Order: sequence, then structure tokens, then C-alpha cells
Amino acid sequence: MSPSPSDAQAGDHAAAADATKALASLRLSGLVSLLVLLLALVAAILTPTTWPVWLTSRQVFLQDVWLTIALIATAGIAFLGSFLKLRRLEPSRLVLALSALTIAVFCYAGHYMVLDGYDLTRDEQMVTFDAWIFRNGALVWPLPQAWQGEAGALNLMFMLPNPHPVAWVSAYLPGNALLHAIFGHLGDQALTAPLLTGLSLPLIWSIGRKLWPDDRGTAVIPVILLLTSGQVLLNGMTTYAMAAHLFCNLAWFRLFLADRKGTDAAALALGWFATGLHQPLFHPLFVAPFMLILLLERRWGRLAIFGLGYAAIGLFWLTWPVQMTALISGADATAGAEGGSDYVTRLLDALAVNSAHLPLLGANLLRFMTWHNVALLPLTFAAGSIIRRD
Repeated sequence: MSPSPSDAQAGDHAAAADATKALASLRLSGLVSLLVLLLALVAAILTPTTWPVWLTSRQVFLQDVWLTIALIATAGIAFLGSFLKLRRLEPSRLVLALSALTIAVFCYAGHYMVLDGYDLTRDEQMVTFDAWIFRNGALVWPLPQAWQGEAGALNLMFMLPNPHPVAWVSAYLPGNALLHAIFGHLGDQALTAPLLTGLSLPLIWSIGRKLWPDDRGTAVIPVILLLTSGQVLLNGMTTYAMAAHLFCNLAWFRLFLADRKGTDAAALALGWFATGLHQPLFHPLFVAPFMLILLLERRWGRLAIFGLGYAAIGLFWLTWPVQMTALISGADATAGAEGGSDYVTRLLDALAVNSAHLPLLGANLLRFMTWHNVALLPLTFAAGSIIRRD
């Protein structure tokens, strides 16, 4: 039985009322965001410049203050734009493909034109170091005989620790370096992050279409957020593992949404690789909330498959440093235990030297805000009324 005209009109009125409420919520949250940004700007200016926060406070004045001002201006423009009637965005496949290509080219050009093709941080240097080893067909690289007794005089920061190494490799898991080794073998390892960033765009569009099959306008919002994210664009220029994490997590999510045995098996296989990109916790932390959804939905079989799968994945990668220690020590896998190569020892050591420092925490929270997309806070607040209803 088809709905009557009066029912259809009532539905249209309800939808219009919901849209009006959402728009009002968006405008209010925009004003709240502006206020928060202004307070953050004041806090940044008042950040102490004494040790040990001098470096963070210097970054605040060199970068975050100006980013905050830019965010305030952008948020103000967005607030004024909410009063305009704009045409709904429904991009074609060609537009999406060109956008993906553009963001990949932008990141690749930025690697050389902005970062001068240079690995600034030790994390990035370790990726290039391991990629060179893998590209030469080895898992670790032997130390020259003359250096084996004097390895402590070398730069061993973030190297896999061992009291008497005969070879060396970084302390990171190998996935990201392996990707860079593959692209390096094909031509230029600097293509790795830009291409993965570009390929993330059609993935997030596919996820949006899966979540909102009847609303292409809504599905384009995550695409726009990705395209305009400073974090995504900058990490896409670097050797960091973040571009690979973004791509792998989005691909995993798309497979998870398909909800079939074959795609679940593919998601677990991808999860194995994603967990081994560089640190073992990053990808499982992304997966954990989706396991909670399966728990709440009482889908015990699917939850058991993923739970057992990730337990095996975690066990594999947690033992990886121990196996590599056997190679760099030239002995059995237990020889490097005193060097603290296993993840539990390294985690406890990191927690032991860390201490709470409120000014540093405040400055870093400001950095967390300024590096987020300007639309994140307004959209999050605007979603509140919808979440309460559904």
C-alpha cells in the first residue's frame, strides 16, 4: 500500500524540520568552535618558554599560533557560508579519479619542493635504512668486523637493541619499510606515501556510498574532509607510516562493511600486514571499536573469528623483534633479552622515564587541535542532535 499524499507531506515537513535543526546546531557549534579557538590562541600565547617545554612553546609561536588564526578565519567564513543556499555536491567518478590523482601529485611534489626530499626525523631515516636493507635482499645488515666490538660509538637511536650486535636493523616492524623498498625498486620510494594517500580517496568515497547508499551528497563529506586535511596532506609527503595506516585502515573498513566470509578473510590478511607497518598497537586500536559493535550486536561467530585472528596476528608481530634479535646477535633468540628488544620491556622503559607536565600537555593539545580539519568540531557538534535521536 503506497503512502497517501498527506503522509508524504508530513514526511517532507519532518525532514525539513530536521534539516533546520541540524543547520541551527551547525551554526551554534561553529560559534562554539570559534570561541574554543580564541581561548586556545590565548593559551598558546601564555605558554611558558622555560625548559623542558621550550621546544614545544617555540613551535607554538612559529606554527600553532598562526594555524589557530588561520582556523579562526576559516571557521568564520564557514559560519557565514552556512547562510548561503549551495547546490548539493554529487561528484562523478571522473572527478573522484582526478581528485585522487591531484592529491597524489600534490604530495609527491611536496616531498621534494617542501621537504626537499629529506628525511628530517629519525623515524623516517629508519624507514629508508630498513628499505635499503630489504631492497638488497636481507632482513638485517651485517656490521663490519671492525665495528662489532665498538657498536656503541655508532648512532643506535631506534635501532633494535642488543649488547653485542654483529648486524643491525631498526627497532620498527618492517611493513612500511617493505612498501618503500618495493616502490624504490620500481623507481622512487618517495612515491609510496603520495600514491597511498591518493588511493585512500576512492576508498573513503566507497565507504561513504556503502554507509549512505541513497545519499551521494552525504558520502562526499568524508572525501572533502580527507582532501582538506593538513595531517593527511603533510604525512603524504613524508616517509612516515601514517599514509600506509590511512590506506590500510580504510581498506580494512571497506572489507569489514561488506560483511561476507571472503571479505572478512581478506580483512584479517590485510590486518596482519597493517599491524606490522611500524608499531604493533596502531591498527588494532583502529579495529577495536568495530569488535565492540560485533559484541553489542551479539554476532558471536564473527567476533570469534576476528578475535582469534587478531590474537594470532598480535602474537606473530610481538615475537618479530625477538626473532630479529637472533639475527643481529648471531646467537639464539634469547641472547638479546638483556638488551630490552621485546616490546614489553621497551614499553615499561618508556613509561618509567615519562612524567606528567601540564604546560607541555596543554601546548600539545593545542597542536592536536590546530592540525585537525577546521570542519571537524562543527560537524561533530552538529551530529549531537542526530545521535540523540538515533
